[in-house]
Amino acid sequence: MNLTERYKKLIENWICSMKEYVAEPFDRRELAYYGTGTDVWGIQTHMKGFSAHAVAAAAPDLDEARCGYTRDELIELSLKMLRFTLESHKTGSYHCTDGEDVKWGHHWLAALAIERMMHGVDAIDAYLTEHDRERLHDVLISECDYICDKRKVEADPVRPNVPESNLWSGAILHRVALMYPDSPRVDDYRRHGTALLLNSISVPSDAESTEIYAGRPMSEWFVGANFFETYALNHHGYMNVGYMVICLSNIAMLHFSCKKAGVAAPPELYHHFIDLWRLVRTCIFDDGRLYRIGGDTRVRYCYCQDYLTPVFALVSDLVGEDMSGEESGWLEKLERETNANGDGSFLAIRCELMRERSPLYYARLESDRACTLSMMWLWHRLFGDIFVKSDKPSKHQLWQDAYHGSSYVRGERRMAAFTWIAAERPQGSIVPACDSSMAESKFNLVSFIEGGGVMNACSIKNHSEKLIDGGFITGGEFSYITSGLLEENDSSNENALNRLVYCALGDDRTVVTLQYCTALRRCWLTSVKPLNLNIPNDIFNGEVRDYIERQSSVTVDGKLTASVIYDDNDSSIRVERGTARTIGLQHISMPSGSLNNSIVYGDRGMLRVDKILIGGSDKPSWYDRGGVIFDFGAAISISGEPVDCEYIRDGELRAVRLVGADGRTYIVAANFARDTRTCELYGHTFEFDAEYWYDVFVE
Repeated sequence: MNLTERYKKLIENWICSMKEYVAEPFDRRELAYYGTGTDVWGIQTHMKGFSAHAVAAAAPDLDEARCGYTRDELIELSLKMLRFTLESHKTGSYHCTDGEDVKWGHHWLAALAIERMMHGVDAIDAYLTEHDRERLHDVLISECDYICDKRKVEADPVRPNVPESNLWSGAILHRVALMYPDSPRVDDYRRHGTALLLNSISVPSDAESTEIYAGRPMSEWFVGANFFETYALNHHGYMNVGYMVICLSNIAMLHFSCKKAGVAAPPELYHHFIDLWRLVRTCIFDDGRLYRIGGDTRVRYCYCQDYLTPVFALVSDLVGEDMSGEESGWLEKLERETNANGDGSFLAIRCELMRERSPLYYARLESDRACTLSMMWLWHRLFGDIFVKSDKPSKHQLWQDAYHGSSYVRGERRMAAFTWIAAERPQGSIVPACDSSMAESKFNLVSFIEGGGVMNACSIKNHSEKLIDGGFITGGEFSYITSGLLEENDSSNENALNRLVYCALGDDRTVVTLQYCTALRRCWLTSVKPLNLNIPNDIFNGEVRDYIERQSSVTVDGKLTASVIYDDNDSSIRVERGTARTIGLQHISMPSGSLNNSIVYGDRGMLRVDKILIGGSDKPSWYDRGGVIFDFGAAISISGEPVDCEYIRDGELRAVRLVGADGRTYIVAANFARDTRTCELYGHTFEFDAEYWYDVFVE
């Protein structure tokens, strides 16, 4: 089955599965909406759902039995959905389902909703009436006037960090300028749209750039940098690879609309596209899964992952890179999950709690996938030749960003990263380059401690990092905080401090971590999980893992081995098998004393993981102030065999010596006292200070 047919089948089955999520207003039966029909997120969800229905309705080879509608019924439904969109807008004759006085529009999210539905409008263009076209014109002009009058051009690498909303706001202004060149404010649209686009994927050096856009050098357009010079993105307050993808996806939407119309897109749409793509490209596994080196706060393998799919098409067309393997690999995962659901839906089993508790969020996630797959289905139909490419550039990477404390190395065998300012911070990872199913970011490889509160998290105190030949080393301190306590007048406790070193050796196989954790107060800890190496064990790997457990090492599927180097408690390494789906949304901070507002997933999260631990306990216990909670060294390697290491433990000095897969000898050392001293370790002199209290020496 070719790719076009696979998209077609997925969308047709999905449309049939979503019939219960499509409704008509009781007083306007000529309209219909998908999801809840409410303002803001509701209308965006609806508009994405519309786009998938519309693309299917216009398909020349629609399978009516599979999608559960005749062609005429699906065309009529798509028109009803578009008309709900137009009539519930501020310029329309109806309203959203929130209430008779609630109409959508003139909101930062409105332009995104429109951009994500326009390929659906293009698909059923032949069926629009003159009244439909007039209403579409009114909505688009109204939104563009609002953006020009109210949407300032802002940018900052930390706050306000708005690369994606600048991009989609600039894109819609240029889209409408192309659609309605006789509009009275078309020059305003182009000018403001250019400023927004050039300040979306923007970096500090743009302030000095002489590159010309619309007759002016980039330096004159520059308002601020949304990205760091490294192209790291601090969106939603963490190192966010996912929103790098969202920016690229919005470029794809306008690019292909222009291609279909036979007109050139504005050059500023592609500002720094290639530079950002070069980094994102190395964060994609060969099977299409995104390697989120800074983690994720949301449902795994959804939203941003979905919007990577149209980026595959953009890169194929614009750069000439062959993304067919990634595209097909990701489709295989979607097909596997959809088949497991059994009803044509994309997420019914994995997101069953959302389906029960939040139909809006559930419908929203379903529509993200439907929207992006419908884009690809349509673009394959229209531009099939663009996907036949042969260029496969190297994906090797050695990258670092100081603000986030993010380091990343990718080679033939290993992908390894560590990020301090991460989604669930901090987090490390090491994954076989050939097996994306082993990647899970939640507090991965940093050990995790829980106290008596409902919510438990880490607070970063300091960090530093440096690159080495073929790898990196980083070190820092973070504390464990528990909040949402049952007792009155005590909302949180800071219980323990972990000093951590993490080194990706330059051998394309191994990482070493040294961790030393002490109690900051006499504290009651309910769970201590030293190492905390997450191994997903869910639908994406067939829910089967082969563990070889030894006294001092565990091998997973013959591909990855975790070995204990030393441990103060003489603990064995072990596998804690997950019995429930515990990986869910990151907890939203709750108001003090408001336990009832906390969502506790329990066994109803979205993914199940096993954990590899060095000792640890789930037995609640007291720990005295200053006492050592854990003190261990571990090596994780992309191999089926344990790593053989020597080590030194002298007071608060630790050193590990091993021979890497490249034949070189590595010495990883840490001075957990964090004072200034010079030490001789394995015949090599190490000079430690308060910032670089760790180092690696390569013989």
